[in-house]
Amino acid sequence: KELSQRVIKQNEEILLFSQDTPEGIAEMIIEEAEELREELTQIFVTGQVWKLAGEIGDVLYLLIRMGELSGINPLDALELKIDRNYEKYVGQTDKLEARQKWSEQGGDDEFIERTNH
Repeated sequence: KELSQRVIKQNEEILLFSQDTPEGIAEMIIEEAEELREELTQIFVTGQVWKLAGEIGDVLYLLIRMGELSGINPLDALELKIDRNYEKYVGQTDKLEARQKWSEQGGDDEFIERTNH
């Protein structure tokens, strides 16, 4: 939560950042994810791990901002995803079969309702 608070504080102090909308941030996430993929392919050539770390940081930073603007705590969203993925995929060996089984069991809606997330 401390990192989330630092991101929020920085966005309050940097006027340029305070003008962003959730839609604009979504576009930035797409751009940064592409840059992350590019760095991932280059890391074996350049060995510059810090560049990949920077791109990971960019995506995480933007996701925290998106959560803040949307009223969603990103750490709560991550916890939800971890719990959901565990139930959906534990013991499974085929992703398509796991998805089909999950859908037949009520999918995400049933999970959210049952777990009170």
